[in-house]
Amino acid sequence: MSIDLQFLTQFMLQNFDQTTVSSNGTHFLSRCFICGDSKKNPYKKRFNMDWNNGVPGWHCWNCGRHGNFYEIYSIVKGLSYDDAKKEIFTFESSQKQYKKNIKRRGDLKAVSINSQKEEKEKEEDDFNWMKDKCYTIDDEDGMLCKQYINHLSKFIEDRKIPEVYKIYICHSGKYKGRIIIPIFNERGRIIYFQARRIPNTKIEPKYDNPVAPKELCILNRHKFDRDKDIIVHEGLIDAFMVGNQGTSCLGKELSEDLIKELLSLTDKNVIIALDNDAEAYKALSRFMLKNKYAQKVKYFLYPKEFRGYDDINSIVRSNEKGIINIYKLITQNSVSYSTAYTILSIQKLLGGNRDENNSDRKRLHKSK
Repeated sequence: MSIDLQFLTQFMLQNFDQTTVSSNGTHFLSRCFICGDSKKNPYKKRFNMDWNNGVPGWHCWNCGRHGNFYEIYSIVKGLSYDDAKKEIFTFESSQKQYKKNIKRRGDLKAVSINSQKEEKEKEEDDFNWMKDKCYTIDDEDGMLCKQYINHLSKFIEDRKIPEVYKIYICHSGKYKGRIIIPIFNERGRIIYFQARRIPNTKIEPKYDNPVAPKELCILNRHKFDRDKDIIVHEGLIDAFMVGNQGTSCLGKELSEDLIKELLSLTDKNVIIALDNDAEAYKALSRFMLKNKYAQKVKYFLYPKEFRGYDDINSIVRSNEKGIINIYKLITQNSVSYSTAYTILSIQKLLGGNRDENNSDRKRLHKSK
């Protein structure tokens, strides 16, 4: 059975640290999930995964382990080899049905990798079934429930998440013990979610999001004001800090389909506001040099007084008096492609070889 490239890409980005993707999108380099990779150098990446036209193979040059995709999937997910094949086959089958449904209905909804079992229970093709497996901060049902809710309440309070955004904590199933951060459509149904571990717990990996088409699962899509800028973040929590004009690319990679759609939803600007860390700047570099919409958007550059912060949420959390208007902060510190490229290059925040970057930039410019 051929493995879908999108499925492989999301698997690598969600489960392997410091994953980088080749320019053609088919080869992945990461820290090894099995051995942890180099202990002396935290930036060394020796795990290689190649899509190989739908028959992926992998090899770690640190521990020497190698094999096919079913083997690494079973190791990462803690499944037997046969169960791993069944789960992947379930996803591939649901993807084919999903694409048929899209053509028939013209309505984008996400389909879970566990959809076969969950659709039998709920007969749904979105993620609204997750509500039945979760508590909210308003639930009260015994001591175990209270323990979960205490974790959830602290998470919401620590990150200053506005009450308008509903956050859950999962009490059963695959995502048990994880904070569930959902995206709702205009009908109030969950169309995608991020599942992250409770802070200071040892659950691995940190994020275990559903593997599903997510490019057009757009947070706040039905709330955008066309007369205002749309601001794109890595995570949903950062987007919450902006309000109705915030949205997320649900990771570090910015797809052409997402940017094209967002540009159609505003008469103003689309602003890219990723995290303030090395991996984010590498992703931003790939976007600026490869994406055909790179010159059509603006870029948020962290002001001098906030350069030590990891992301937008950390700025909000440090702002005890609540006087910073995040939307205004971002829009007033956003610049054009050429200005951003120049500043980030001077600060040496854009990844890659300078000559190669300049060559890619010229090709991008010629394609306009």
